[in-house]
Amino acid sequence: MTVSTFLKQAALALFFVFCMHPVSIGVGVGVNYTFVLLPLFVVLAQGRLQYPGGMLTMFATFYVLVFFIATLYQVDLFAMSAWRFGSFLIFMSMFSYAFITIDADKIAAFKASVVVISVYLSLESAFVLLEASTGKIVGFEAKDLVGTQRIGFIYLIALWLAYLDPPIKRLLGLFRYPVLLVLLAGLVLTFSRSSIVSLFVGFLLFALVKHGNLLRRLSARALLNGVATIVGIIAFGLILFWLFPVAFQFFDVRLLSFLTNEGDVVTALNSRESSEGARVYIAMNVIEFVIRNPFTGSGYLGVWTIPGLPAGSAHGQYMDVLFRTGPIGFLCYLSIFYAVLRYLRRGQEALFWGVLSAGIYGLFHETFKESQGAFIYAFLVGMMAQSLRDRRKARRRAEHVHARPTGEPSAATHVTT
Repeated sequence: MTVSTFLKQAALALFFVFCMHPVSIGVGVGVNYTFVLLPLFVVLAQGRLQYPGGMLTMFATFYVLVFFIATLYQVDLFAMSAWRFGSFLIFMSMFSYAFITIDADKIAAFKASVVVISVYLSLESAFVLLEASTGKIVGFEAKDLVGTQRIGFIYLIALWLAYLDPPIKRLLGLFRYPVLLVLLAGLVLTFSRSSIVSLFVGFLLFALVKHGNLLRRLSARALLNGVATIVGIIAFGLILFWLFPVAFQFFDVRLLSFLTNEGDVVTALNSRESSEGARVYIAMNVIEFVIRNPFTGSGYLGVWTIPGLPAGSAHGQYMDVLFRTGPIGFLCYLSIFYAVLRYLRRGQEALFWGVLSAGIYGLFHETFKESQGAFIYAFLVGMMAQSLRDRRKARRRAEHVHARPTGEPSAATHVTT
């Protein structure tokens, strides 16, 4: 790597780290959307847009149509037009990086920035809790001190990058295992049950896919790797339990004991005062609203427009998109997410498992709706759009070669006389 390449990647990584630093106003409303400045600068500097592809163009056009139709016919919400327009711009920011070239330098900087911001925030939470615990016993109020539901999905992506991604592993070197430990600590200190469930389900799926046929092709190396992984997980768990016992007590009471008691689960689901019951009640109201507005949903307004809800959040990425854009917009969103996962599965294994885990997390909390998540999703959509452009160019080159008349020398052929 040349010095200029390193400096370019470092500058991009610092900018991306800034873009993912959570900045909130009011009741946790993320406002750090500086990530749109990069594509804006690139487009202005180059004077042209990259074609995002037919699928993304079609879906983006539909979302614009939803905005205008909802603005015109939802006259009872006309007073919230400014909110609607702002929410529309934020939602459409997911297409911003699809209009610029996403090269290898940007991808390397993006991966590094996800790990850096996650390590920084994890260490910050750890130091805050350890300092608060000095000389006294901190109980479940630690959740209010360092707990958060807004960045757990970023930790998940960072964990998979540090665990699987070859360039990140080379970059970290001997620091890889301490970084993994710090990231796991950050995930635990979110005090979010969704973080633990998403990590467990994601790792279980990974194990099934990677080692589903392990018994048929068992080798000494595979067995050694499996044992080393199990020993490493146990060692990390013991260290974290020693450092943060209150977090393990929290998950034991609020997750394991809760899920193993059928009565507690049923009671929680039937109570609007509980986290689970509130989600069920919000989901029922969202579905009822969408049935009445099947084409536009709320037209990008949030669930806080429904009176009487126990919370101003949809408590789920997919439920939020369904409410804001309606069933068709929701299916478009799922199609884009599937296309991103399909692209990552072919050549970005670590990001695939990280984004899949974040997708599981999105069942319980907003992810890519958050400002830091909006940047991650916009960049992933940009990566996918760039791969489609590269494939189209490769296909055209191949067609040009095959279309050349027989006997005609190629441009690279040197003819002497």
